[in-house]
Amino acid sequence: MDSFNLKQLLDSRNEQNLALVIGSSGAGKSSLINHLVGQEVAGVSHVDSGTLHTTGYKLSERLIVIDTRGTDEIGAATETWHNVRQLIIDLAPGIIIWCMDGSLRKELDTQFAALEHMLAEIFEKTRLDPKICIIANKMDLIEPTGAEYLPESWPNLRSDKGKNINNRISQIVSLFPRMCRAELRLVEPTCLEWYKGAEPWNLNVIRDCLIADFSNDPGQILRDLSLSVEMFQKVLAIQVRAIENDIAVDADKPELQQKKRGWLEQFRREVNYQPLDFNSIRTLPTEPLQRQVILQNLLTFAPYIPFSAEDKATVKFDQKRFNNTLQELLISHFSFNADEIKSFQEEFATLGKELQGSWLSWKNLMKIGIFGALAGVGMWWLAPTVGGWIGATLFSLKGAAAASAGLAWLGLGSLAAGGFGIFGGTLVLVGSAGLLAGASSGIAISYMASTINAGAAMMNAAKMLQSYRLLLKLARSNPVCRQKVIDIERLFAQTVYNLQTKLETEKENHKNLAKSLEIFVRAREKMTAERLICDIKFHRETR
Repeated sequence: MDSFNLKQLLDSRNEQNLALVIGSSGAGKSSLINHLVGQEVAGVSHVDSGTLHTTGYKLSERLIVIDTRGTDEIGAATETWHNVRQLIIDLAPGIIIWCMDGSLRKELDTQFAALEHMLAEIFEKTRLDPKICIIANKMDLIEPTGAEYLPESWPNLRSDKGKNINNRISQIVSLFPRMCRAELRLVEPTCLEWYKGAEPWNLNVIRDCLIADFSNDPGQILRDLSLSVEMFQKVLAIQVRAIENDIAVDADKPELQQKKRGWLEQFRREVNYQPLDFNSIRTLPTEPLQRQVILQNLLTFAPYIPFSAEDKATVKFDQKRFNNTLQELLISHFSFNADEIKSFQEEFATLGKELQGSWLSWKNLMKIGIFGALAGVGMWWLAPTVGGWIGATLFSLKGAAAASAGLAWLGLGSLAAGGFGIFGGTLVLVGSAGLLAGASSGIAISYMASTINAGAAMMNAAKMLQSYRLLLKLARSNPVCRQKVIDIERLFAQTVYNLQTKLETEKENHKNLAKSLEIFVRAREKMTAERLICDIKFHRETR
């Protein structure tokens, strides 16, 4: 049975659905997990706390169920409830399985109110809105007690004990919606004693519900904001052709041509996935979101980035000429048109003005991408050094792959795609996806907090908002896009919260971080306002 410690769970939360099991000590959390996975993987004790550490167990291809400490341990109740709150924020589970002693009637309203208070606070800060599954365990202890009174089947419980069980479930089902605004996915009575040959009630119902609800791929939204390997190679091919055309224009400057050819030759050696042959590319995707990702990667690309600080004066380029060449290639060889490209540019510039002020225009976009978005280093020629350090530190990569990963994580997926290869060997992350994917780990947050500046924040927030607004338009006729809208806002809100938390203790680069957070917060507020106008709501907002 695959098991995961807390660090592994944090690393996998963008690729796996997580179900967090909470409840008081002895309520049956570990027994439930043992039954679900079919073997004794979680410790069970009737005297001591059976679970001392947060551990996850794989229930299906896309679902990990997580055992936690009891929420009422003697001398540590406050600490353990705080631990549950932090686990929800850090792990972002799609469902919370609350395992309670269903034979007890005391303080149900108090428990529900406490849960609601915690979930409401978490939602306000992070947009996390997990479903709730209540496991009413120990129903065999409901009066009349004794093995002879155990009901023969469920839900057809006609004995006095069966009727009492039904009444208790009805009490929970009617009380929870009045006390909590979370989505109540399931309430099931159980008897979860863990011993060889045990036959718990309703186990299949619980397992089937979890697997059916969480068989999707939670990482898909990041992939939607990224490029596949093949698409990455196509983007590279277009960029290389634009660079070749740019070199050809400098026929009267042989020395400069030679330097640019040298850069291009080194670029071809460094990139992990070689560009496709330009003439072999017949079409580009027609799906609106992917077309936008392509434009983001192409039109925010800065060519001729030196490969070391010593080479900073090696090549000079005309960014405007290069950008125009890219546009001409998109129009003449593919299905883009001038109005589509112009609309993309104008929207991006408008978003920048809304987020930062009138200083941003399309004319300044490339300057911001080069000088402002390199995480505060202030010198665009340090891009390989900074990206390589982050790639090596955070992702344990080397060489070009390290630089690529670092730049992608910084929110410069376009630079990573253009200059230094491919992140992780599977995807090139554009700025928005890089931000969401990387801004959760403690190390990543610490480094981002010490280096981020307003330029990087604006670039990331503008890209995110541009994708978000496109999905809002598509959601009018496509229900799938409605869920993507929810997913993007949730991921972005969690990133903002993580940075806000870091700001409370950050000393280095505090002013830049505070300014960047202003931009992120403004973007998140716009997301929420525009989503509500389109009548797309989280479950918690529907009541």
